[in-house]
Amino acid sequence: MTLIKALDRIIEFWQNESDADWLIRANFELYIAHTVLNSEGQALTNLIWKNFEQSPRRMIAWEPIYGLNWCRGLPHKSGLWSNSDLDLSGTWQRCEVGQAFVLSASGFWAASTKDSDSKDLQITRNEYKASAKEAVYAVVGLYDRKTSGFDPIFVDPIELGLNMGASYRPSNIVQWWYQSSGSSSSPVLSVHKSPVESRDMSQLDPLTNRFYCSTSYDYSKGIWLTNLSAPPSQVSEPKL
Repeated sequence: MTLIKALDRIIEFWQNESDADWLIRANFELYIAHTVLNSEGQALTNLIWKNFEQSPRRMIAWEPIYGLNWCRGLPHKSGLWSNSDLDLSGTWQRCEVGQAFVLSASGFWAASTKDSDSKDLQITRNEYKASAKEAVYAVVGLYDRKTSGFDPIFVDPIELGLNMGASYRPSNIVQWWYQSSGSSSSPVLSVHKSPVESRDMSQLDPLTNRFYCSTSYDYSKGIWLTNLSAPPSQVSEPKL
C-alpha cells in the first residue's frame, strides 16, 4: 500500500479492459517524466522518471522534495534518457527551494551563504576541476520515499565550468505517455508512442483538498481522459 501524505502529488492511472488489451498486445509501457522551468517559464525534460508495464490501475505519489547531484559526462544516445543511462559521480544533497550549495574541489556539496528568497535550487560555484576529457553536469533529483533516496529527473546538458554557477527551478508539471518498441518477433524496429499528456500538479483541488488527478488512455480515440475524479471502482475489481 502506498503511504499518502497531505502534500503528496497523486496521479492514478487506470484502463478499462478493452483498451488495456490493445496496449498489452502492442507491448506499450507507461512512461512518466518530471520537468524543470527555463528562464521563459517553459517546462523542460530530458530524463524518464518512471516507466511501468501495463496494468489496470496504478497510483503514483510523491512529495516535492528535491536534491542535487552531478555526473562527469552525458549519455551517448539521442532522445530522452533513462536513469540507468546516467553515471552519477557525486552524492545526493537535499536542496530546498531557495537554498544554495557549492560543489567543492573534492566533489562534495557544501552549504553556501547565498540562500535567498529565490524559487530555484542553486549551485553558487563549482570548485571541482574535471579532467581534460570530462566535464561536470548538474543533476536534479526527486525524493523517493520507498528507497529514502533520490531519482534523477533532469540533467543539465550544458557543462558546469570551473567557478561557474547554475540554478534550476523545479516544476510540478508532469508528463506521461504510452510507448512501445514493438514485439521481439516483429521485423520492424520502430518506436510507437501515444500523445503526451501534461498536468500541473501544484493545483490543489478545493473539493478534496488534494493534489490529485486520474487519467486513462482511450486507445480507439487516441486521447487521454484526465480529470479530478477517481477511477471507476470496477477497474480494480478482479474478474470472477
